[in-house]
Amino acid sequence: MMGRSASRRGGALALAACVALTAAGCTKAVQEFFGLDSAETAGSIADLNQYHDPLVLLTRADKLYDKRNYMEAAMTYERFLELHHLHPKADYAQFRLGLSDLKQFRSIDRDMEPVTKALKAFQSFLVAYPDSQYATEVRAYQRTCRLYLGESDLYIGRFYFRKGVYPAAISRFEEVIKEYGDLPVGEESLYLLGQAYAATGDQEQARKRLQQLVKQYPGSTFQEKAKERLVQLNSDNACGASSAEHAAVSTLC
Repeated sequence: MMGRSASRRGGALALAACVALTAAGCTKAVQEFFGLDSAETAGSIADLNQYHDPLVLLTRADKLYDKRNYMEAAMTYERFLELHHLHPKADYAQFRLGLSDLKQFRSIDRDMEPVTKALKAFQSFLVAYPDSQYATEVRAYQRTCRLYLGESDLYIGRFYFRKGVYPAAISRFEEVIKEYGDLPVGEESLYLLGQAYAATGDQEQARKRLQQLVKQYPGSTFQEKAKERLVQLNSDNACGASSAEHAAVSTLC
C-alpha cells in the first residue's frame, strides 16, 4: 500500500505537472481533464504556483527566514526539497534548511532538537552535494552543531557529577569522549571522567582516563590538574586507602 507521504508527494507532483503543461500552452487539455472553465483554470494555476512553483517556494522560504520565522522557513525549504530535489537550487535549499533549524537553538540547557535536526540536514547536504559552493560553510556549521551537542552532554554530566550520581555522570562523559572527543569538550570530559571513576573507587579507570588526557591534550588547561590527580591517586594506592576513602580523598595521604 502506498504510504501517506508518497501519496501526497505523488499528488503534488501531478498538480505541478499541470502547471508545467499550462505554461507549455496545454491549457485546454488541463481544462478538459479537470472540467474547469478559463477563470477556474487561472485561479487553480495561481494556487498551484503558490504552493508548488520552485522559485515561489524559495522566495517565500527566504522571506520567512529573513523575518526570523525559522520554523516556517524550515517547513517551506523542506517542501521545496520534497517537490524539487533535482532542482539546480536544491543544494541552496538544503543548506538553508539546516540554518533554519540551527537558528531555533537557544542554549545548551534547553531542548537540543533544533541542533540535532540541523546536524542531520547538514550531514544530508554533504552526502548529496559534496562539491557545492556551500560545502565549506556547511562543514563549519556541522562542527558548530557537534560542539553544541557535546557541550550539552557535558553540561548534563557536570550536573550528575555535582549531585554525586557518578554512574550517570560517567555515562555522559563517556558519550562526549566517544562522539565529540575531537572537540574542546573532550578535555574537560576526560578530566571529570577520571574524577568520577575515582569517586566510585575505580582507580584503574581513573588513572587510565587522566593519563589519556595528559597524552591526548598536551596543551590542555586541565593538564596540571590531571597530573596532580594522578600523583594523588598513585599515593593513595601506595598508602592502601579503601574504596570509600578513594571516593572522598581530596589531599595526599
